[in-house]
Amino acid sequence: MTVNKFQIIPFKGVDLGDIFFELGNTNEQIIAEFGEASEVVQDNLLNITTEYRFACELKYRADKLVAIICNKHTNPMLGGVNVFTAEDLEEIKQQNDFIEEKSYITFPELGICIGGMSQKRITEGKAVIVFSKEETKLTDFWQNKVKKKPSEVEPHEVKISSFEGVETNGKFFKLGNTMQQIIAEFGKAEKVLQHNILGSIFETRGSCELHYKENRLVAVTCNQYTYPIFNGLNLFETESIEKLKNEHHFLEGKHYLTFPSLGIYIGGMSQKRIPEGKLALVFTRSETDIYEFYAED
Repeated sequence: MTVNKFQIIPFKGVDLGDIFFELGNTNEQIIAEFGEASEVVQDNLLNITTEYRFACELKYRADKLVAIICNKHTNPMLGGVNVFTAEDLEEIKQQNDFIEEKSYITFPELGICIGGMSQKRITEGKAVIVFSKEETKLTDFWQNKVKKKPSEVEPHEVKISSFEGVETNGKFFKLGNTMQQIIAEFGKAEKVLQHNILGSIFETRGSCELHYKENRLVAVTCNQYTYPIFNGLNLFETESIEKLKNEHHFLEGKHYLTFPSLGIYIGGMSQKRIPEGKLALVFTRSETDIYEFYAED
């Protein structure tokens, strides 16, 4: 991937050359100037909206752009120094006050937080966060202290019904329902991702991810922090998988396994693991062709 040289302007924004993301702008102003983002995530717990644009994440709070994250595929420059270079970073530390944790370094007076350049690496590899003055008091947040695993509770049982949906913690996510029906019954999701390229919306609700197309729930994914039960079988147990294989037609690739007649798709239980660890997904009949294709990886 091409590495882009971005200029960081403290408390002002990030200059990409022909594009300038200005802190304090509203989401409407950004869209008016640059069009719709490829992906949008709404975190209803933190009240933050994230847009993915080029090699940046734009973070909005109360409709104002409060932070910009440049990923590892950039060369983020502060003045004439590259913050992703160890030597240059030491120079910045010599000249400015900073707070350093195991994974992140925050320079409150510069409005930047750098991840992946300390004792411990981060999942993203490297990242630099440029934030507004109003966010300075949230240095703990920008050091990622609030970021936890998707679920830090003991795995719990979820029940999968073929082509019907998933029951979890007394809630039944019914395939075919509209997003409005789901919200009316269960309230707002913790997080919402709007993928404008795929034309899909993904909601995070506890240990499940709900996938909508054309406003209809077409798939529910159960993450690795669950015990996905189908007809008394735990889909995250090898013995259960083998039993299903003996009884039903299946398609299997290196990472994923699909049972078309059951409307079930399983990741991380085949030859190779997946980034999510494990997942079990139930889909509608209309999605069968897609998950047959996905299994042949």
